[in-house]
Amino acid sequence: MKKLQNIKSLCIDNISLEELDSKFFHFCSNDFLDVYDSVGMSPQIGNNSKGIDNQPSIFFSRGVEGILELWDVWFKWKLNRIFNPQYKNSYTNEEVNSWFYYFCSGEFINNDEILNITFDVMEEEMLNSSYYLIDLKENEDFIYEQVDSKKEMAILKSRNGKINPMVKTMYGKYSDFSTAIEDKWNMQTIPGKELIIRPDRIKNISINGKSDVVSILLGLYNRYKKEVDSPLDLPILDKFVNYEKNKENSKTIN
Repeated sequence: MKKLQNIKSLCIDNISLEELDSKFFHFCSNDFLDVYDSVGMSPQIGNNSKGIDNQPSIFFSRGVEGILELWDVWFKWKLNRIFNPQYKNSYTNEEVNSWFYYFCSGEFINNDEILNITFDVMEEEMLNSSYYLIDLKENEDFIYEQVDSKKEMAILKSRNGKINPMVKTMYGKYSDFSTAIEDKWNMQTIPGKELIIRPDRIKNISINGKSDVVSILLGLYNRYKKEVDSPLDLPILDKFVNYEKNKENSKTIN
């Protein structure tokens, strides 16, 4: 990654998980690096949010658990996009229904073939992306009681209190569907509000001298699993970590 002129770097190797838990983190493709470094971050509707989110905002996660939860969701989202027949040029209702039950059953967690394809695609994007610690002001840039519009819609469409299994599987057990309020992995600035997070309020974070998203994610995951007595259940993220370990072991053997 090119040297930044205005955004400062922050090594988080020796910052405790407790201190990090009060911080806000945003990841993005390095394609936006020049804009962030010269102007700052501003709200937008990203490519993955088109047709889903109606108002621009900056999405972020709070704390280490928020980061880990986000990626456990993000891998599932990408896997569904790749293998769900609905996103192909042609499909039958039978194919869609079959995938729906397969995905909602959680059986895909044990399918190394589709997991590895998903991880291959995601890894390339992650290596070309960076993580930032952003200084946000409560009630000015964001509110803790912000409604997650996608979760709100799932709650409104629930039947007898039962959330759509596809949404519930995607959001994971760490997401609270008793309320429409956003979870810590999926926070956002006030939707539709014009604001700019200037470069002096942004820090590019690194672990062990590396700032790509794969390195940040693996570094935080390993610390979390080692230091937390009762870690969250993050099934697909666990699989990604094993995928990365196997790749590293293969390089060593060869």
